[in-house]
Amino acid sequence: MKNNFIFKVFLITVISSIIAIISFLKFDLITVKKVIDDNKYNYNSIEMADELVSEQGIDGMIEKLDFSIVNSVVKITEGNEFKYKVYKNSRGSLEDLEVYTDEETLKFRERGNRKITKNSYKIEITIPKDKLVEVEYEGVNGMLSSSTALRNIEVDLTNGEINLSGEEAYDTDINMVNGTVDMKFDRYKGYANVEIITGSVEIMGQEKSNAIIPKNIKQNLGIENNYEQVDIGIVNGTVTIN
Repeated sequence: MKNNFIFKVFLITVISSIIAIISFLKFDLITVKKVIDDNKYNYNSIEMADELVSEQGIDGMIEKLDFSIVNSVVKITEGNEFKYKVYKNSRGSLEDLEVYTDEETLKFRERGNRKITKNSYKIEITIPKDKLVEVEYEGVNGMLSSSTALRNIEVDLTNGEINLSGEEAYDTDINMVNGTVDMKFDRYKGYANVEIITGSVEIMGQEKSNAIIPKNIKQNLGIENNYEQVDIGIVNGTVTIN
């Protein structure tokens, strides 16, 4: 009789614990989704930069593109010419954005007090198919997309959205507080390192393997015949490799 009572108490305790864990995880994932959506609104609600203020060809000797802008959207595509276009919002000024060449690096630098700026810029760059460049992208609120081949890419943002695609992947190093990363390549090589506090990471390709990490886990994932190394650190969010 005593043993039955102890068993019932134990069973009730286990069931209660399971219910509590499920409720916590459900609440946590809902909270994470809300944070992601809120931050998407944050950097998507930057006043749209739609006034073309500069269009220039790029010297073929350039090997690296370096961006340091508080609020920006950068779009890199394949094209017949190596060139860039700069757009600004109504508050922005071309005088606040310095574009210059330092050896083999083309730099985009925002002047002034970065803490109070309300400027936002959109930069469109076309790169010939046979040209491979490095990309370094730093800021507070940013969106970066690339559909062409690169040598490698480094990203350091507070709030961001990164979309990378193409035939063959390249070395990728991404560090954000809040954001989403979406990578879709036909073939993978090199490494991908992604560090996010709150957000989601999705890596899609021909190799069919899958991993979902709900929260508070830093995982090293190696994929045979794919990336040589995938290092993903995420506190709150999801990781999907498919």
